[in-house]
Amino acid sequence: STVENGLDTSTYSPEELKIVNTCALKNFILHLQLQWSFWNDQNDLSSHAISTMDETLQPISGFITNMEHRFIVALMACRQLKQERPEKPQQFESYVNNCLFKLKELSQLCPDTFEHKYLLLLAEKSHYQNAPMEEVSARYEAAIESASQNDFLQYLALANEYYGEYWLAKKRPHFARMYLQSALAMYFRWGCN
Repeated sequence: STVENGLDTSTYSPEELKIVNTCALKNFILHLQLQWSFWNDQNDLSSHAISTMDETLQPISGFITNMEHRFIVALMACRQLKQERPEKPQQFESYVNNCLFKLKELSQLCPDTFEHKYLLLLAEKSHYQNAPMEEVSARYEAAIESASQNDFLQYLALANEYYGEYWLAKKRPHFARMYLQSALAMYFRWGCN
């Protein structure tokens, strides 16, 4: 596949590509591509998504939730920061911190809608920063509880998945299995096969 400006150009004929590149559809396609990449654990777009965030969101503002897009990109940045040698650590760290700041404000205004996202991103940040186990665990568990209480099934699944991965990284397979099995059950309830 050939990727230009975040868009897989190999999936379009030259005529289609010309149309896509000259209209607002491109930004919707980039957003959907980001969503697909995130939920299918294809994090190869994270660098591009962070560097083009503002120009991608501005034309479609009002059609999608900007914070949802920013949250997903911040989680992708956390994934990169967990690697041994992250690609752009300062840029990714800055993006995560900015997203946390905005989510904290929103979670104070509307906790039912934003608290679980804030807590999950905070847990992920604690994870890649190798914070004490008690702190990381408390944050994942709070994110799981908030997502559960507010019926955000996809984020309940995701928080369980990330918490299970945390336990795998800590060489605790028994704990990991419990959370990963819960994540699978939640993803299945959400409609994933």
